[in-house]
Amino acid sequence: MKRPTLAILATFVLTPVSLLAQSPEQEVVATVQRLFDAMRDRDTAAIRGTMAPGSQLVALRTRGDSVVAGTTTVDAFVTNFASGTEEALERMWDPEIRIDGPMATVWAPYDFHRGETFSHCGIDAFQLAQTKDGWKIVSIIYTVRRTGCE
Repeated sequence: MKRPTLAILATFVLTPVSLLAQSPEQEVVATVQRLFDAMRDRDTAAIRGTMAPGSQLVALRTRGDSVVAGTTTVDAFVTNFASGTEEALERMWDPEIRIDGPMATVWAPYDFHRGETFSHCGIDAFQLAQTKDGWKIVSIIYTVRRTGCE
């Protein structure tokens, strides 16, 4: 019986974790994290790369005793990041992932900062579709609060 050579063993040991196979859940979360990273870096091409054509974002804000839904297209979202000057930091934790074939949902609490300044928090709900190019975000709906944040 031949033993594996040191070079072959080193290849497995030194292979970055990012190159190892990911579960579908990990792939879905990685897509959302790529969006957050692109937002932070103001990388408009990378933002578009995470989104399916025709995607939209919906922000739910409470104004007095009513809820106002503001809808944004991907183009407007990208333009907003292209024109900004401060770092945009969005973080999520404890994501809940649901997958059924080519459809996935990520539900997670988040907070958002502009530069060093806290802006808001809430819940992000991402809907994704699996395409030939991987998971793409087809819609995002999120709540916006300035109080009651973790």
